[in-house]
Formats: sequence, structure tokens, C-alpha cells
Amino acid sequence: MAEVRVNPGLLQGNVTPPPAKSDAHRALIAAALSHHGTVIKGLPEPVSEDIAATGRCLDALMSGQPIMDCGESGTTLRLLIPVAAALPPGRRAEQLLFTGSGRLPKRPLAEYETVLQKAGLALSHPAD
Repeated sequence: MAEVRVNPGLLQGNVTPPPAKSDAHRALIAAALSHHGTVIKGLPEPVSEDIAATGRCLDALMSGQPIMDCGESGTTLRLLIPVAAALPPGRRAEQLLFTGSGRLPKRPLAEYETVLQKAGLALSHPAD
């Protein structure tokens, strides 16, 4: 981010704040789904670890790999579970494993279990 110094006086100009991280997650997911699995490249630097996790998981999901490493990104996990469940079986691995580190494996996912069960899908969670 460029340095901005504010001194007393009349301000003029434009400031473009960076997008919210959750918006970036959603944009990556929408881009991956709309491009039918093409790899997303060219993200502006620096990329946060959360955004990098979403990119890695999308690459894995769209290429049919069964393991998605979400790192410590709760947003990646919470957004990609329903995306993965909504993909037709031919576009995803039959069974998927979402992994993570830090506190991520302890996050509650009961609401996903209920919704997925109604759709005929199962979610097992080691924190249960």
C-alpha cells in the first residue's frame, strides 16, 4: 500500500480503499465457477494467506482433487463447503476432505451438516 500522509488543510484527490477480503474470496469463487475450472492467475500482490488458501482450494476443487487445504482461513472453509456440495458429481471428487490448521478444525459446522443432509450429502467433522 502506498504511504499517505495527511497534514492540516483542505484535502483533494481520490482514495481507493482495498476491497474487503471476503469480497475477494467471493470474486475468486465466482471467477473459478464461471471459467469452468481454469486456473486463476495474476492476483495483485501482496496476497493474504486467506486469499491464497481460497485460490489453492479452488484449484484443487476445479481439477477434481479430493483434498482442500484451507490453512487457517475460516472464510475459505465456510464458502467452499456449499460450493463443493453444489457442484455436480462429475465436476468434483466423490469424497472431499477439507483440512486446515490452527483453530480452523475446531470451528463449528453444524449448520452445514443439517443443510447437506437434506440434500442427501454427509459431512463429518472431527471436532464433533
